[in-house]
Amino acid sequence: MGVSWASLNTGLNNLYLNTVLVDGANIFVGTNSGILHTNDNGITWTTMNSGLDVQ
Repeated sequence: MGVSWASLNTGLNNLYLNTVLVDGANIFVGTNSGILHTNDNGITWTTMNSGLDVQ
């Protein structure tokens, strides 16, 4: 495991992660730009900043 890696970050505009939460097929990451979510193993990411004061 871990012999090869592939970049899966479409929509993940900040690669510096402060926190990661995995709940089944859902992955949430916290960055300085806000919170992002994927449910397709990181192929696509969606921001979840509604209601947050993100600078």
